[in-house]
Amino acid sequence: MLIQQMPHYLRYFGHIDAADALRADADFLREIIYPPAMHGEIAQPLRYHSPSVA
Repeated sequence: MLIQQMPHYLRYFGHIDAADALRADADFLREIIYPPAMHGEIAQPLRYHSPSVA
């Protein structure tokens, strides 16, 4: 959720170019925030899907 909110904060404080760049590719931020055990999720995130959910 933090990663999804960052572009909004940056845009609010006037950092439009940084917000657009982060929205386009936030992998570097995920590498900083995610623990090492989850770095595999950066390249191929888990998708939770159940046939019973529409």
